[in-house]
Amino acid sequence: NETTYALFSTPLNKKIIANLESQGKRFFLIPKFETESVKLEFESIIQDVLNFDWIVFSDIFTVEYFIEVLQENDFDLYDLDSIRICSIGEATADRLRFSEIHSDIIASAFDSEKIVRIIENYISGETSPNLNTLLLKEFSEKSDLAEKLQDAGFIVSESGIYQIEKKQTSEITRLKAILLGGGIDEVIISDPTDFIGFRFLFDVHLENLKFSVTNDLSFQMLQEFGLNPKFYNQK
Repeated sequence: NETTYALFSTPLNKKIIANLESQGKRFFLIPKFETESVKLEFESIIQDVLNFDWIVFSDIFTVEYFIEVLQENDFDLYDLDSIRICSIGEATADRLRFSEIHSDIIASAFDSEKIVRIIENYISGETSPNLNTLLLKEFSEKSDLAEKLQDAGFIVSESGIYQIEKKQTSEITRLKAILLGGGIDEVIISDPTDFIGFRFLFDVHLENLKFSVTNDLSFQMLQEFGLNPKFYNQK
């Protein structure tokens, strides 16, 4: 009845992996995933970025690649003060804070209808609500947020600013089969980006899985997804 773990093969997890090995624990390593910028789709927007009233960042990577492209175009990040920012998740807002960018709204719920309601409540009572919105996401991500925003009267430009590379597909397929077959009891998340990659690579019902985390930000992120993680105890 001993717990079988799964975690990403990253430098951040070296100590945990060594600890699991020293205790003779059974575990599976998830291959490290890579992300890359999708600049072609975004370059047509970058020149007009200040014409948007809202920018919605769906995850940490959208922040990182957005800032990267702006800096490549000698854009002053302080000019973003004129635009309202919606961060989906505290981890996303935290990454924006690192670049001294303030989030007007931090949507803690990864639910499109709730996110729209949060924004609508924020602009409630304004005579001329700002509706011209840029939604940044992973290139292949399927979300109905753009549609829900449009239904609420927002003018939405949706941009897949980055993509997660699907490498080592056979290994991921094998691990997914083990996961679905009940061969993995607990998934260890050491960074919010681990969880982003896990969702994309495995595409499974998360509520059926048991997660443990190693830090507060990852704990909050999983809670925002309606999950009940625990803190990983290396002992």
